[in-house]
Amino acid sequence: MVEIKKLEASSFTWLHITDLHAGMPSQDWLWPTLKTLLLDDIEKIHKVAGDLDLVIFSGDLTQRGTKSEFDQLDSILGELWSLFQKLGFLPKLFVLPGNHDVQRPPLSSTIRTLKRWWDEPEVQSEFFATKDNEYRNSIESAFREYSAWIDRNTGKNYGLLPTNSGLLPGDQSTVITKENLRIGLVGLNSTWLQLDNDNYESRLHVDTKQLLNVTQQDPDAWCSQNDLNLLVAHHPTSWLHEQSAAHWDNEINPPGRFSAHLFGHVHVPSALVSGQGGSPTRVSLQGISTFGLAKIGPTLDRSHGYSVAKFSQSHKPELKIWPRRLHKNIGAGNNIGPDTGFSLDADNSFTISVTSPRQPNILPANAGTLSEIPHTGTIREALQDAEYAIPVHIAHYRVRNLEQRALLNALERERASWLVAEWGMSEDGFVSSVKRQMGTHAAPVYRLDLGDFVDRKQSRKWSNSNSTARLNVSAN
Repeated sequence: MVEIKKLEASSFTWLHITDLHAGMPSQDWLWPTLKTLLLDDIEKIHKVAGDLDLVIFSGDLTQRGTKSEFDQLDSILGELWSLFQKLGFLPKLFVLPGNHDVQRPPLSSTIRTLKRWWDEPEVQSEFFATKDNEYRNSIESAFREYSAWIDRNTGKNYGLLPTNSGLLPGDQSTVITKENLRIGLVGLNSTWLQLDNDNYESRLHVDTKQLLNVTQQDPDAWCSQNDLNLLVAHHPTSWLHEQSAAHWDNEINPPGRFSAHLFGHVHVPSALVSGQGGSPTRVSLQGISTFGLAKIGPTLDRSHGYSVAKFSQSHKPELKIWPRRLHKNIGAGNNIGPDTGFSLDADNSFTISVTSPRQPNILPANAGTLSEIPHTGTIREALQDAEYAIPVHIAHYRVRNLEQRALLNALERERASWLVAEWGMSEDGFVSSVKRQMGTHAAPVYRLDLGDFVDRKQSRKWSNSNSTARLNVSAN
């Protein structure tokens, strides 16, 4: 008898900060007190959430993207990492630029043309055709201090992650492994058209080529290797042009590809879980500004905070999120504590389910029978001859959606189901699509060929034969 031990669920925890605006003029006198509140509260939340594995910084590191402001950023991050070291851990850092990390260029003919992006289809084609053209050179120049800061610190300071760099400054991807978890991170520059002080709401663009370039031209295959996939940008999708927003929904962040989209820019927090027509849900996590200030009439609006999130897989993949924000004390002073604008549990967190493309190597806590077998060891080896490779079938993801949902419902009720199809109906593509929706795209499939089976009396003889398997069975 083979004994299969239940594995403990792994977890992955990150801190999300955004819109720090280091070097903000005339407001630097507010930072020392806020810094103390921020560091003290991170120390408090550590006692609840545990060690951090990663810090995600979703843009607006500085106020104007100058060298001196990036030097101030170094000082701030240095104090933050000193706190982490005191608490006994040193997380990695994943960062991308925001619109305030741009050094605004003078209004040249090139910049004027980029401002008319949506009216210039020839420019759109030329922009991505080659790396060395006047438009791309202007973008590279606008982000030069950001890029220089990245080069100075990657692999050296703050655990800044080496990444697979993409087409534009800030475009990147990387994978972090922790125990039996793989965490995929994709960052896309959403701010490269926001080159001056104009209002760019509903005018920006994130191009599908940006994503393809950092995911080996196959984002579904890239994501399917990971337990959690995070898509990080600076702007919410409401700041994209309607054409760009359509590409985002259909080609960059379709349902089921990324576990969550993290961003900032608008300085207020939110968490949105959405789904339509039976498709997998999409999760959008909008971060509160860490040091965002706005003058509303004579009043200074202070919106400061952060969030901590923990990903875990027990019976289902989920995020536990602790949102934190600045509150005014009764009488005088401020404190940072739970953001009660969210509906919080007893430990001041809330929980949401997310998509996890890979099958977790764990057993559900309440499982009475084996429902998920670890993909290593004697069992896997014994079944190796019956394994059947079903490739990714992207073209089938949006085909026969009603039938996919019917099978998913049957599996949820009964844990097993017969799939009957006429020859030539692309059953492999259908199974591939269903596995993707279940979040088990990387789980093994076993196929038993029962084409020669006649009756039960033949079963002993048949079992000793060299017949090939033909019944698709997923180890799930």
